[in-house]
Amino acid sequence: MTKRQKNQNARKALPILLDICREKSTITGDDIVDGLISNSYDQDEVWRYVGPLLRIGQADNIVEKTDTCSISKRNRSSLQRVWRSLIWKGDS
Repeated sequence: MTKRQKNQNARKALPILLDICREKSTITGDDIVDGLISNSYDQDEVWRYVGPLLRIGQADNIVEKTDTCSISKRNRSSLQRVWRSLIWKGDS
């Protein structure tokens, strides 16, 4: 599967990223994984879509990188980037 095909397939999951970003002011890859799994995405798709979804979100001004990292809930030995939601609805 080419990078372009991955991005096109990941774009199908964009509504999940939008939902997560509206609910949380900051997100990580773990949040996306949880969202995809709760929406019945195949386990293989979940891991392939996280990176492309964040890149798409950054290009579409949905999220932006922060200088902060956190320890992954799924793989405690790795750090993951914290992203700031640009569409967070806030605590209105």
